[in-house]
Amino acid sequence: GTAAQRFFKDDVPRREKTRRKTLLNDILQTSAHKRNTKLVGSTVRVLVDAYDTKRKVNSGKTAGFKSIRFTGANLTGQFAEVEVTQAAAWGLRGRLEKTNQK
Repeated sequence: GTAAQRFFKDDVPRREKTRRKTLLNDILQTSAHKRNTKLVGSTVRVLVDAYDTKRKVNSGKTAGFKSIRFTGANLTGQFAEVEVTQAAAWGLRGRLEKTNQK
C-alpha cells in the first residue's frame, strides 16, 4: 500500500467515491469528444497496427496517439493518410486517402 493508506483512515463512503468517479468520467468523455470533433475533415497520418479480416477494417494510431478505424485492404505495419470522418469520445473513424510504404 501507500503511505497515505497506512496513516489515514478511508472515511469517504463508497457511494461518494462512485459519484465522484462518474462525474469525472463524464467530464473526461465530454472533453475528449470535443477535442476529437475538431479533427473531423482533417487528414491524419496513421500507423496501422491491426486488421479485422471479417469486417475488412484497419485500426491504428495517429501521431497524437488517437485510435482510428477505416475500411480497406490490410495495411498492417504501414503508414496511411486517413481523412477523419467521424469522432467519438474514445476514437475516430476515417476514410483512406493514400498509403505510404514503411
